[in-house]
Amino acid sequence: MESLLVNARRAFTLIEMLVVISIITLLLSIALPSLSKSKMIAREAICGSNMRQATISFTSYSNDNNQVYPDFSYDPATKSQWSNPNYWTQGYWREHMQDYGLLRELFYSPSNEVWNRNDFYWYGSNTEDKTREIVMGYFYFGSSVVNTSAYRTKLKVVPPAGVTNVFPRRNGAVSHTNLIWADLNRQLSDHFGVWLTPSDNRRWGSNHWYGRPDQKVDGSHRAFTDNHVEWVTEPEFRWQSDFANVRMYW
Repeated sequence: MESLLVNARRAFTLIEMLVVISIITLLLSIALPSLSKSKMIAREAICGSNMRQATISFTSYSNDNNQVYPDFSYDPATKSQWSNPNYWTQGYWREHMQDYGLLRELFYSPSNEVWNRNDFYWYGSNTEDKTREIVMGYFYFGSSVVNTSAYRTKLKVVPPAGVTNVFPRRNGAVSHTNLIWADLNRQLSDHFGVWLTPSDNRRWGSNHWYGRPDQKVDGSHRAFTDNHVEWVTEPEFRWQSDFANVRMYW
């Protein structure tokens, strides 16, 4: 009996331990890519939901303002108008659009969170600076700047004859695209073909690029004035606009 108890309490052998560790390692190697893929899909779903919520915010604003969408290129407080690319907005709108549910997290994709940085875009070191401009994590097409003839000369989008507005400026108005919001997909002139910013390798130029060495992007969201959001794969979105040293895709 004593011999049986001793045998029952014996420890694992080294070989048995190695076998167990090998099995656990194998299971983890199988499970981790699936978990990573699941997290990526979840972030993409949240991104699409955020864009839909942002579009609803724009519609709510237009209902209170003669059906005109917010003009992110114009600051009513200072009466200043600029011609920056359509992923920029003036500080006025950061504050004002909160009344319509457009909170900070809706300005950035959860798949590309490094654009959402205090030191870089939001308030900087001074949280009282309400005038500080914002670089958004999306393209917004409802501003007057993207509906001017000067901007349209930079577009690769060619509307049909008789259509004057490529993008919607007013809720319910006829436009070529009815596109109001799109994922950020941006390349700088000194690194066309690359979705990284040379001076900041943490910053992706495309919301849904996940570090693939072939520089392929999984896809991109586009939101429309009727509040529907579509996901297009990388071959379906293309170079659509030039602005200064930036090439934009949607």
